[in-house]
This record gives sequence, C-alpha cells and structure tokens, in this order.
Amino acid sequence: MLKRVLTGVERWLNRKQANVTSGWVRRHDFEIDADLRRFTFCNVRIGEDIRSLSALGPPDELVHGTHIWSELGFTLRFSSDFRLTAFELIRGPRLMLRTQTEIFKGNTYFNGDPVQLNTESDYEVLSKLYGDPFLTHEGDDTALFYEFGDIEVVLCADSTENNVLALHTIIIQSPPILADPKQSKWYGLSKPLAK
Repeated sequence: MLKRVLTGVERWLNRKQANVTSGWVRRHDFEIDADLRRFTFCNVRIGEDIRSLSALGPPDELVHGTHIWSELGFTLRFSSDFRLTAFELIRGPRLMLRTQTEIFKGNTYFNGDPVQLNTESDYEVLSKLYGDPFLTHEGDDTALFYEFGDIEVVLCADSTENNVLALHTIIIQSPPILADPKQSKWYGLSKPLAK
C-alpha cells in the first residue's frame, strides 16, 4: 500500500516538475558553465530559482525527479518551489543513468577561476582544489564527500586498470546526503551531519 502511495506521489511530482521544463526552449548561444566552489550552474546557485535556466531547453529524460540532459552531460534536481537542489556533471561512464550520457561540455570554474579538466586528471585536480574530504567511501566506486554548511560536494570515481581513480561524476547538492540518518549510517557515520 505504501509503495503504491509513494509511486503515485512520485508520478505527481514528476508531472509537476516536468511542466516547468516542458516549455523551455534551447538557445544554442546560451553559455553552459558550472562553478564548483561557488556552487553555481549557469549562474544559478544551489537554493536559487531555476526558471532562468529555460534556455537549456527541456531535458532529454526525467527519472525520479532528476532532469537529465544526456547530450550536454549534466543533470539537475530542484524542489517543488523551483529552487535548484542539485546538479551533477558527468565526467565519464556511469552505470546508474539509463541513457547514454555524454561528458559535460560546459566551462568549469573553481571560485571564478577557469579549471581545465580532462577525464584523466579530473579526480587529482579537484581533490587538490577541495583539500581533505570530510569522508571517503569505497564501494563499487570511490566517493569523496566535502561539506560546506548546507551544501555537499561529492566526487565519484572508478578505479582504472592502472589503479588510478578516474572521476565519473561531480555532484553538488543541498541538503547533504550525509544529513539523512539512513544515508549517514550506510556510509558508516555514527550520527548524521547537523542540518
């Protein structure tokens, strides 16, 4: 019964969120960028209104509240009041997405300064810029968690044949996943982060 209720709510949320992006029209001159320290995507900071992103056009797919722009290499999530809650930049193959997603093609900045990323050095460059992670979790892949108040950065990487970590996803989100009691327990924390 609860599963049916949750599925119904999820469909309603997807329909409601899809409506805001369904009228979006892609402008090919719209510059796509992300600042990984200012926590902005196309100058919209985590927690701000997403409607100024309409020049991105509609997403290629909507899965569980995640809007996926496969050809452009990113995903967005936002709240019911249209506030940006997360963006993910795809840097390499990722099994969790159903669609074949390209590598992020936009410009990348770190606190306003351009950051040149390529798939072979992303992980090393970003882990140096962010410093020591709050938490490192090794499972199917390696995830480094960086906490900045109510914003969390997660660098997800796979180990290559040469035992080098190759970044596949950069996630910037609020609230932090580690603030959720179930998630924090799963990641091995004795208590969740304070919200």
